[in-house]
Amino acid sequence: MYHVGQHRFHHHPCLHCHPHSYIRMVQHLIERCLLLHMNRGQCVRALAHHASIRPLVTLTGLIISLSSLTI
Repeated sequence: MYHVGQHRFHHHPCLHCHPHSYIRMVQHLIERCLLLHMNRGQCVRALAHHASIRPLVTLTGLIISLSSLTI
């Protein structure tokens, strides 16, 4: 099952129905933010505004993404 965010026409995987797909999507979006040289605050705001991803989810994903880059 995929849910449509409020006033959004893009289909996003649901965190509860498809957690693996949701996490991969968030990680991909975070990586795109990093490629655009966005800082943490900009990334959190952009994902909250454009993809309706909660800031806590984005911050958790940022920690995971950045830790995988340093290994």
